[in-house]
Amino acid sequence: CVCVCVLVSRPVCVPSLGSLSGSDEARAIMQQVAALLEPINATAVLDDGATTDTDPWEPLGVPLASIQTHNDKYFYFHHTHGDTMDVYTPAMLDRAAALYAVTAFTVADMPAMLPRAQRP
Repeated sequence: CVCVCVLVSRPVCVPSLGSLSGSDEARAIMQQVAALLEPINATAVLDDGATTDTDPWEPLGVPLASIQTHNDKYFYFHHTHGDTMDVYTPAMLDRAAALYAVTAFTVADMPAMLPRAQRP
């Protein structure tokens, strides 16, 4: 099994492709992927996609993408008993599903893997 990219998945209120840790070449490619998300206004690609969920992959140079939330109350619910599906509207879930589907399919369908970052 070859890991192409680690994409942290979480339903969010107003998602954008978010943060990416990886090579400059991988960032340029992911900015092109993000452009496909313009109809749902999810085109931002920021720095530092590493999270505690993806940290083990970073030393291997695997590109790490973390979906950004634009919800100031996200961490009121995150990993609590209130972290249940009923806090999300169907529109929020549809938007997050579109972001994950476009990103995962596009990256998986590329003729080559995303370029790796240099190992530290």
